[in-house]
Amino acid sequence: MEFKKLALSVAIATSLMATGCGGGGASSSSSSSPDSGTKESVSTRTLTGMAAKGAIQNGIATVSELVSGAWIQRGQARTGSDGKYSVTMKGYQDGPLKVVVTVDAASTMKCDADACDGDSFGDAVAVPTDFVMETIIPQAVDTDVPVSPLTHMVAANIEQLLSSDPAGFTAAQITDAEARFAAQFNVANVLTTTLVDITDTTAFAAAKRDTQLASTLAASVMKLADNSVQGLPATLTKMSSAYQDGDFSV
Repeated sequence: MEFKKLALSVAIATSLMATGCGGGGASSSSSSSPDSGTKESVSTRTLTGMAAKGAIQNGIATVSELVSGAWIQRGQARTGSDGKYSVTMKGYQDGPLKVVVTVDAASTMKCDADACDGDSFGDAVAVPTDFVMETIIPQAVDTDVPVSPLTHMVAANIEQLLSSDPAGFTAAQITDAEARFAAQFNVANVLTTTLVDITDTTAFAAAKRDTQLASTLAASVMKLADNSVQGLPATLTKMSSAYQDGDFSV
């Protein structure tokens, strides 16, 4: 099975680098507005992170919260030239969050392989408009939230758990799904380890080793797509489908 290559690349990378945990930033605030002599509190919170398979530039990051078994959109923003996003959420109720990164004709991706359909390492390349990656976390955090091919795989497993029992789904199942992935791939904290643009040699050298590892693994997926950006959406779909049941051993 071709996706055994991914497991092999993970094993090789983890033998070269130590795993750990990363950091970043998020903030919250609240404001009050008069309403017939009373004040209604409107809370906002900012969720930040990075989308990388290389860095997704001018992509669309949509953040939704799980409320009573359904995803409710809380905010949306474009990613920057470095692949980073900052989404202001409105009405957040401290529930699980899903970040979905999509693209349109204005979006590009930094080539993080030796070649990408003829383009070179570090070049900005067009991305097929059916490209999508996502992640799901137990609740908002004060660290950058990564969106990568690996978080996309974990999210597929979480989505299946949710669909099987929407009413009984809990945030603890998200944590369990992350741990299950870590046990199979020997990659800890995949939902929280920050990412870095591997084509930025200065930033990559300054990053923590776990960030270097997570970002390198995201880049390695290009090999599964035969270094074709056009083949990425189908490759990501195959990866997520292969891990949907939380077991990559078959």
